[in-house]
Amino acid sequence: MLGRAEPRDWADALALVAEATAETSVLVIDEFPYLLAGDPTLEGVMQTAWDRALSRVPLLVIVIGSAVSTMALLGTHARPLYGRLREMVVDPFTVAETGDMIGAEPAAAIDAHLIIGGYPRLAAEWQPGQSPTDFLRGQLNESTSPLVVVGERMLVAELPPDLQAGVVLRAIGAGSRTFAGLRERTAIHHSPPGPGRRRPIINVDEVDRRDGGTLNFSHGRADETSVDTFSGHWMATCVRS
Repeated sequence: MLGRAEPRDWADALALVAEATAETSVLVIDEFPYLLAGDPTLEGVMQTAWDRALSRVPLLVIVIGSAVSTMALLGTHARPLYGRLREMVVDPFTVAETGDMIGAEPAAAIDAHLIIGGYPRLAAEWQPGQSPTDFLRGQLNESTSPLVVVGERMLVAELPPDLQAGVVLRAIGAGSRTFAGLRERTAIHHSPPGPGRRRPIINVDEVDRRDGGTLNFSHGRADETSVDTFSGHWMATCVRS
């Protein structure tokens, strides 16, 4: 679309897109949270470009990001893109879809889904006929394998570095299940929160409050358990490895 044009910055690039869009087109911007982290002004630049030019041409702009907490904030009040977005959540594969992609029978598809959580990027790594043990062995033998890296990036994206939640989650994955065990493994020596106080760890999007959960940190109140099979398996397997 842009030919040999070399835009100087985002404002220049979006202006060139607007000028070059003569017929219905689609502009996809992937990994938006990472782009935003590198250039906090990007939201404002996109707002200006949209209001002045992009909204007047037959162009669909798709902004993609896997950091759910960051993406959810884009459309909130007082943010530059407020009122200009239509949100869509793309869910991971179901067990059946995972089975179709890796060519597995139902029972094997369930095992695979518990490990990769329905993420297409990870399903693409699963070789036809490969057993869960062989898949894990191959992925865990390499520190930069997709299985390791995807989980690490998810944790970093969802948990700000100043919170202790990431440390606690890794300790849970390593086998700690009590406050005493968590304090010993994490060197966090704060007392358990009193009634009615929310802990930072339960702000993670992948944590669901339910009765009868497997991780009891609430002394008789609703327990907190991971509802994402990939996150749970990643913390239990990759952290230990």
